[in-house]
Amino acid sequence: MGGPAPVLVLGLGNLLLGDDGVGLRLVERLAEESGFGDAVEFVDGGTQGLALLGCLADREAVLVLDAVGLGGEPGTVHVLRGPAMEQIRARRASTARRKRAGVVLDRACAGVGVE
Repeated sequence: MGGPAPVLVLGLGNLLLGDDGVGLRLVERLAEESGFGDAVEFVDGGTQGLALLGCLADREAVLVLDAVGLGGEPGTVHVLRGPAMEQIRARRASTARRKRAGVVLDRACAGVGVE
């Protein structure tokens, strides 16, 4: 394969903050059970923020796994697309990591398009 895998599954979060590490645990689990071969790359993005921008280049799709506070019951899974993604991206970040994650998300959406 000449470049990066067409699909990136990117886990974000901080294991030290409990449920904020859910994205990291999910990407770890999916990578262990994956049968996608070279078509999908799984990346533990942790709290790297802007350092992850290079991972986003030349992808057909990016799936971001992260904790988000939307007022649902703990453990609720949300799939965000289109206008819902725009609302999340526009929300004011409460921590420096969330601000950096927002920039990464902006770049991901700009690079591969948001469905």
